[in-house]
Amino acid sequence: MAELVPPLSESLERNARWLSEKTAIRQVDADRSLTYGELDERASALAAALGDRGLRRGDRVVFALFNTLELPVTLYGCHKRGLVPVAVNCGLSAGDFAYIFDEIRPAAVVYDEALTETVERAVEGLTRPPHRVVVGGTGADATPFDRLLDEEASAPVEPVAVPPDDVAYMFYTSGTTGNPKAVAHSTASGRERTHTGITSGRMHRETVCLSLLPLFHGGGLDSALRASVTVGGTLVVGRDVDVDDALDAIERYGVTDVRSVPTLTGRFVRHEDIDERDLSTVESWRLTGGVLTERAARTYTETLTPNLFNAYGSSESGTNAILQPEDLPEHAGSVGKPTLGDEIRVIEYDPDRTVGPDETVPDGTRGEVVVHTAQLFRSYYENEAESAARVRDGWYYTHDMGVVDDGYLTIVGRCDNHVLSGGELVSAAEVESVLESHDGVSAAVVVGTPDEEWGERVTAFVATDGSVTEADLEAFCRHTDRLANYKRPRTYHLVPDVRLTDTGKKARGHYEAVARGDAPEA
Repeated sequence: MAELVPPLSESLERNARWLSEKTAIRQVDADRSLTYGELDERASALAAALGDRGLRRGDRVVFALFNTLELPVTLYGCHKRGLVPVAVNCGLSAGDFAYIFDEIRPAAVVYDEALTETVERAVEGLTRPPHRVVVGGTGADATPFDRLLDEEASAPVEPVAVPPDDVAYMFYTSGTTGNPKAVAHSTASGRERTHTGITSGRMHRETVCLSLLPLFHGGGLDSALRASVTVGGTLVVGRDVDVDDALDAIERYGVTDVRSVPTLTGRFVRHEDIDERDLSTVESWRLTGGVLTERAARTYTETLTPNLFNAYGSSESGTNAILQPEDLPEHAGSVGKPTLGDEIRVIEYDPDRTVGPDETVPDGTRGEVVVHTAQLFRSYYENEAESAARVRDGWYYTHDMGVVDDGYLTIVGRCDNHVLSGGELVSAAEVESVLESHDGVSAAVVVGTPDEEWGERVTAFVATDGSVTEADLEAFCRHTDRLANYKRPRTYHLVPDVRLTDTGKKARGHYEAVARGDAPEA
């Protein structure tokens, strides 16, 4: 018989016994909070209610929730029942949701009321639509979240033990062809990701962590939420939190640890009265999802805190490298050195053959970044071909291009035509496909343009028949069901035709140079 281990709700259950009255999570924009005892009680109520609706161990539960109290209740409630919570980006389109529902066939979906129309359109045509649970609203075919928790359970939830390598939870991430991919993690990898979040973030029981990262991403869910609950700290979140709200929260609740992306952190230092705000309790400010330039590092350390971190990783592999305060400003621009227990290599990149993880390049030479880690995902859900392509001999092929210099890793681009904008990966192929579905467009090339606020800006070069304007393309992308808002191009260049390489492929490198200003014409 396979070894069984406690589920990922174990840390919550432990702290509900020992720290019952301590605040576990606080939602600042709604002035709500839950103690460890209350969070555990509500998670158990959700687990019981889902069980009464026929959900059994291994069933998938999609959640599309903003940073509210209902998200950790849903996450831990699923773990208690042995269900598989599936985190989904709230910004996805109805088409994306329909693809996800069709792929993983969830037994239930828990969603914010703002996504009601999107979810309802996505379930149209499903032969077995999932149970729908709506947070903050009502619906003819959906059960309000609070009403679900208030139901009298037919039986108490019994502790469940699980095989350590079975699927325990999933994230959806951008696919190389545009369709989202389900990244499946086990209980074992989930624990490793949580522990790395704790050690790399130097978290402890007195940590008060303000997460401005979405909790439906790994950086928010594992490295902030689950890490905070594991150490018995307090997590501060909000559904609609701007810089003013965040500064107020830091001062009011004595925040010691801030989690953010470089895009948002830049808004803090540009805030009109940042010099008058009290940030004395902040012991660390951890960035993720972008490059930390030397200029930004100097500004952030002078204005916010000298204890600045920049983390590197992915939904598949966890946090694999971190730039620490003592590395700044000398090594700004890099993502630091590997986290405890992880190994990183830079190997040859050749799209025409399979490159082994031992084919490393000399320091200072560009190549593909590969990672060996216990945080590694189990597989892409029901996609063994893609799983095998991305994991070879235990090494995860990140599709990031990098350089190692003096022991520090610097990310210099992608090798699979993605744009990293505001911490989100955007598939160029997906955006091109949408643009090319317009009747007046013959071809399109999408690239990333360096942007001080967003890291990269989605930029489109579009060949048209002469009847289409930039405003037409903007309206087309804004109103299609096929493209999430954050994937929309922010800049359009209309060109007579799209330049091709000698082999007939889109000359993507040329357009990247044009977008950077390194080439004179499109």
